Amino acid sequence: MPTQRDVMRRLYREHGGDEALVVAAYARAEAAGEVQRKRDKNGLTPEKYAKALFRDAKGRAGSGRTDPEDSKIRDLRSRSHLV
Repeated sequence: MPTQRDVMRRLYREHGGDEALVVAAYARAEAAGEVQRKRDKNGLTPEKYAKALFRDAKGRAGSGRTDPEDSKIRDLRSRSHLV
């Protein structure tokens, strides 16, 4: 199975970097079982999770332009070393 990063990169190329299209495509891929989450026990929707991944990949996390839900993803990542 491809990694989350691999899927996000492929979709980014396929959709010319359009955030809305990439997020929607990633959410569909997750629903179809083409990609699996490594984390997220907080119950983010596929769309919210995809948006957070997209913004993280684009270096937007922490820039003040993130969704409040994005902090859940960052929090999970910061605690992942404890598992």
